[in-house]
Amino acid sequence: SNGVIFGKNSVVEVASLIASSLNVDEDLIMNESFVKAINDGKAAFEGGAAENSVIVLEGSIDGVEGARIITGEGGSVFLFAPKVETQKGSSITTPGGQTILAAAKDQVYLAASQDPDLRGMLVEVNDGGDIDHAGKILADRGNITLAALNIDQRGQLKATTSVDANGTIRLLARDTVAADRIAE
Repeated sequence: SNGVIFGKNSVVEVASLIASSLNVDEDLIMNESFVKAINDGKAAFEGGAAENSVIVLEGSIDGVEGARIITGEGGSVFLFAPKVETQKGSSITTPGGQTILAAAKDQVYLAASQDPDLRGMLVEVNDGGDIDHAGKILADRGNITLAALNIDQRGQLKATTSVDANGTIRLLARDTVAADRIAE
């Protein structure tokens, strides 16, 4: 419940990453899987984190590069908490994949996108939190989504497009989930 901090010198290279201070239903993971929860419209992550829980990508200090999270082609980075912060000098890179920052005090819903221009997941938050983004997120031929009640977008968001793959950026100011948005 204290959150997750990626320190200023950290480098995380993964296929995909989920970091959350919200609770995950163990039965969902062990018996149903996220895919089934997504298809059934269940919350993938729910409250339980302290109000001040924060996921932080620390920025650069005195010329030292900030925290970096990097995936291979088609990878995903999902950061979920009541407050999500990326500091100047930090970066997330998901080429051909997806980065989602979702701030919620109650629930985060995920759904498979039916839109061919949006690869990856749709996200909705219930009882939205705060996102303070001052870092850099790069998703060449991919998707970047920030979903929260309050989004302070001071950093760089870059999603490029190629001949056969669109890049998209979605900023969603949300507080309450509407049932029809989960099923979209």
